[in-house]
Amino acid sequence: LLPVPLVLGLLATLYSNHPIVIVGSSPRVAMASPTLTALAVGSGLTTVIALVVTPLALLQYLGALMRRVPRLGLARFCRILFWGILVSGVALLAGIAWMDFRMVISLLTVPLFSVGWNPPLPPRPPFGPGVAVAWYSAAIGWRAMIVFLSAGLVLLFLVQRALAEAAREAGRAESESVPIVSLAGSP
Repeated sequence: LLPVPLVLGLLATLYSNHPIVIVGSSPRVAMASPTLTALAVGSGLTTVIALVVTPLALLQYLGALMRRVPRLGLARFCRILFWGILVSGVALLAGIAWMDFRMVISLLTVPLFSVGWNPPLPPRPPFGPGVAVAWYSAAIGWRAMIVFLSAGLVLLFLVQRALAEAAREAGRAESESVPIVSLAGSP
């Protein structure tokens, strides 16, 4: 998923030379380009999805690895971080998706400005209770995501130490093992 928002963002940047479409007959009105709006929204949502899915996949793998080592405390830490990132990621994604939806509706239906003798019409911001809830959901989700991802960095350090210790224990057990002698040829 990580390259997708980069490609969409690049396309939005390349397309941003023509961000406005003139529509209507009298007076003519400038509207946001639907293609540019779709690329910008798609890039943002895909970025958030990639930022949520990547740590979830890593935590799932590390949790299984820590159960095999066995380091059950670290496996439990992986599970806690997994659910924390999942819940905060869903809150973040829901808030951003709702704000993007409201912004897209506003950009595609409200004129940016009118062309001609009429004075410019400012865009109407999409405020209201739904947008406020979405904004707070995204803000809380983002802050929680930062906390859980920071805890994930601590987890990576602890996993590295646990794997190094397990490798030392395996090397020590291998060096202390007695070789098995075959008795097939003895009388």
